[in-house]
Amino acid sequence: MSEKTIEGVFVATYAELFELIALADRGLVSVITQECPLSNTNDALRGFHNGKIAGRAVLIP
Repeated sequence: MSEKTIEGVFVATYAELFELIALADRGLVSVITQECPLSNTNDALRGFHNGKIAGRAVLIP
């Protein structure tokens, strides 16, 4: 089993979150992310507002 970090989950109950983690461990769920440099935080926020970022943005220092 690999290490996982979950932050800022506001769309589900804890029971649903644990079910999601179990599905992800079995490879049945994929997560859509886009990496953005921390210096481009404002661009990432604009991308969310304009619908140009799907899934989650991960800010990289």
